[in-house]
Amino acid sequence: MKKIINILVSITSMVLISHFFSFAQDKLTDNNYIPIEDIAYYYIDEYDYPCFTLKDVNFQLDNPLNMSYTDIMDNLEDKTKEYKNNYIDMRRVINFKVTENGLMLYLEDGSGYYWENDN
Repeated sequence: MKKIINILVSITSMVLISHFFSFAQDKLTDNNYIPIEDIAYYYIDEYDYPCFTLKDVNFQLDNPLNMSYTDIMDNLEDKTKEYKNNYIDMRRVINFKVTENGLMLYLEDGSGYYWENDN
């Protein structure tokens, strides 16, 4: 009886692992990614994040049967405004002040940001 249970557990495990890898492979072959062949170069932006420039700005791998980058972007949420509104270029910080409840950052243009600790 113990041998049969071990065999059933082994078979079930193999089936689940096989299903997982099949699912993962489907995600890898989905057209919602940028092939490395389509990247021309990269640069580091003002926030020290890597940005990639594409060689082919129309279709992946110059194949009109592949999804266009515009279509890919249409299917994704655009977070550009949120990104720009929620991050500070720390190179512009000229001073700071620690308070009992937070941190005040002073920027070179005279503006500032206060981060309050909720704890």
